[in-house]
Amino acid sequence: MMKRLTAEEIAALPQTLKVADVQAIMGMSKDAAYQLVKAKDFPALRMERKYYIDKDAFMAWRQKNMCFMGAGE
Repeated sequence: MMKRLTAEEIAALPQTLKVADVQAIMGMSKDAAYQLVKAKDFPALRMERKYYIDKDAFMAWRQKNMCFMGAGE
């Protein structure tokens, strides 16, 4: 498991995130991050072969789903 980003590091990210950003925020493997963004309720937009995630929508999704992921802040 990789180190999660701090709140300051997350705030410095662009408004449109990539899978690698989600991976770093969540502290998960690349494969796990791709499984997550492919989930039905995950706020990602796929254009051609790339996924784009709105940071505000992701952070709201993350807050809503924290109890289901077994992680706390």
